[in-house]
Order: sequence, then structure tokens, then C-alpha cells
Amino acid sequence: MTRLTVDLEGPPQAFVYDYDDDGSLRQAGSLDLTRESATGFRDTTRVGVVSDDWNYNGYGEPESYEAKVNGNTVSKTVFARDDLGRITKKTETIEGSTTRADTGCKKQDLTPFSRWSCHRVHLQRLR
Repeated sequence: MTRLTVDLEGPPQAFVYDYDDDGSLRQAGSLDLTRESATGFRDTTRVGVVSDDWNYNGYGEPESYEAKVNGNTVSKTVFARDDLGRITKKTETIEGSTTRADTGCKKQDLTPFSRWSCHRVHLQRLR
């Protein structure tokens, strides 16, 4: 786990909060949030040189997440799903090192009684 510690010196600063017409947060201090116009889902978050981007499928489920510093990708996660929307694979690349997590769920493994029992995870480090 990474913990960020902030040491504040000097007088407290006021944060400005800005909302769109739907009441969704657009800005909190120096943090900017943008949303997809068609769905309202959060698209990009930016503070200084750090940003992240989310992409969604037609069902509103996250397909990928990307974190950037100075426009350079430092982390990218891609999700694969089955027909029921469950995550079956997660491929994560952090600073060039890729890891794939496979739940092991196959369509033939699923029955009405085992629907939630597909939780085996297989990790594979890729180069």
C-alpha cells in the first residue's frame, strides 16, 4: 500500500468547487474532472501533470484505465469480460512490466448454481 503524506505549511487555503448543470463535480481546487457527455461517466481526472482516463463499454462497465504523468503512460489496466459482464481477465502494465490475472471462468464452468463460484485467479507476468 502506498500512502501519500502532505505537510501543509502556511495559512489554510480555500478550495473552489465547481459543478455542471446536472450537479456533478467538475473541479475541486486544482483537481479537474471531465465526464462523457452521453453518459455522465467520469472520463478524465487531472491535477497538475498527473491525469487518468477511463473507457467504458456499451453497458457502462469499465474497459480500461490509464494513468499518466506529463502525458506519458505509467499504468494501464485493461479488463476482459464474459457475456454476463463479469471480469474474466485483467491485464495491467506498470512502467513497462505487464501482469495478467485470469479468473479461470469459462462458459462451460457456469451453471445456475455455480454462477458466483468462478473466483480462481491465475497470475502471469509478461515481458
